[in-house]
Amino acid sequence: MIVFTDLDGTLLDHSSYSYEPALPAVHRLQTSDIPIIPATSKTAAEVAPLMEEIGLRGPAIVENGGGVLTAKEPARPSEDYLTVREKLNQLPASLRSRFTGFGDLGDEGIAKATGLPLDAARRAGKRQFTEPGTFEGSDDDLREFLDTLNSLGISAKRGGRFLTLSHGRHSKADRVPGICETLEASGPVIALGDAPNDRAMLEAAEIAIVVKNPDHDGIEIAELANRRVIYTNQPGPAGWNQAIQSILDEYGI
Repeated sequence: MIVFTDLDGTLLDHSSYSYEPALPAVHRLQTSDIPIIPATSKTAAEVAPLMEEIGLRGPAIVENGGGVLTAKEPARPSEDYLTVREKLNQLPASLRSRFTGFGDLGDEGIAKATGLPLDAARRAGKRQFTEPGTFEGSDDDLREFLDTLNSLGISAKRGGRFLTLSHGRHSKADRVPGICETLEASGPVIALGDAPNDRAMLEAAEIAIVVKNPDHDGIEIAELANRRVIYTNQPGPAGWNQAIQSILDEYGI
């Protein structure tokens, strides 16, 4: 058994960023040496201290599949992130002005947009692969924005809070097989998420857990012969705990 989990709105509360309600299930997994793999839009600089705090040994999927965190290394801008910013700034002013990315906000602006403390916002700004931000405009404006970016090789994913731009096409799901192979994981692959950018990862799992998100309608995942789908009736870490505890009980763990 191996568990891949989104963070914001899933393992972490959407507003307070607390994981406390999930700790009973986290500790049961840890006691049984079942890996917990964060899969998030967060940066390596954000995820490393959080993993240490919770006691997760890694690895972690960061920036929506842009990279995998395997060691505590300082996060530096990569060619991917620099390319996203370069292409973004090539847009016509009428489109560019509608998108405000983390690179436009600075640390204090990121703190205000996310509700994070300033030191955490600083880590959120250490982008290596992707650029989260907000778009202001009509549906037609957004469609034109996305189509123009796509023509420049930039894709976008909608998360629980931000629209995240990346160079090329990669997802959290792309990293799942390699991590399972590296860790020699046996038993079911479990994935938990609450937002559209979790869909591919949930569809790659044998047990897909859709965590309730009170701020939007959530996502629907098709149940298949080789994929079981669970929808929690509680949001965030409380729903996370509920679902994982139930599965562990079912497997006698």
